[in-house]
Amino acid sequence: LDPYTTFDYFGSYQLYDNYNFFYTIQNIFDENYEQAYQYSAPKRNVNFGLKRIYWQAMMKKNLKLVQNFYLPGIIILILVFSRIIPHPWNFTPILSAGIFLGFYFRQIFFSIFVVVFSMFLGDLYFGFHNTMIFTYLGLIISVLVGSFIKNLYLSRILTGSILSSISFFLITNFGVWISSNMYSKNFEGLLQAYILGLPFFHNTLLSTIFYLMSFKLLYEISIKEKVGQGS
Repeated sequence: LDPYTTFDYFGSYQLYDNYNFFYTIQNIFDENYEQAYQYSAPKRNVNFGLKRIYWQAMMKKNLKLVQNFYLPGIIILILVFSRIIPHPWNFTPILSAGIFLGFYFRQIFFSIFVVVFSMFLGDLYFGFHNTMIFTYLGLIISVLVGSFIKNLYLSRILTGSILSSISFFLITNFGVWISSNMYSKNFEGLLQAYILGLPFFHNTLLSTIFYLMSFKLLYEISIKEKVGQGS
């Protein structure tokens, strides 16, 4: 058999997430040759087509779904366990999580669900109480505050923490006043409820600032990692 040389070319191009256009050109220069005695090999041959990459598309979709729910799932676990483990009164990350979720996701209803569902799971463990609705309403306010924050500068952290803590203090203590028999149902009784709640306010404010700073640090670390992976 005589020696021969052929040139082939093939390539592909991904059109969409799950469709791939492919093409091949075999024996580009139409070389005459034999691979077996007196049996001619194929002439120039062109093939092309569209291939659906089903499993690859499904894996990408599932991976994206996992990534979308990874962070909220971790936050829910943190919030639930932060209430169960021993801690000072009112020193939890629940308000700061509401602010951060409103800032990070920019999806108010989804953020509200995450933070309220976390609180609800804790209430399942500790037991339901008369002020649950007022507590959830205070958390919703924190998410709304976070949705208006454009960045996590220190000034925005302090402003968001103060507004959320004051709102939570006013709403929850109003709930205690209106749903319990501890106070008279008049202005003096409401004022007394707020005065007796003041010793717990500083822990609410300090914990919100502290944990929101922690969320800020984790957020900046994740941003740096994404930039590093992209470069």
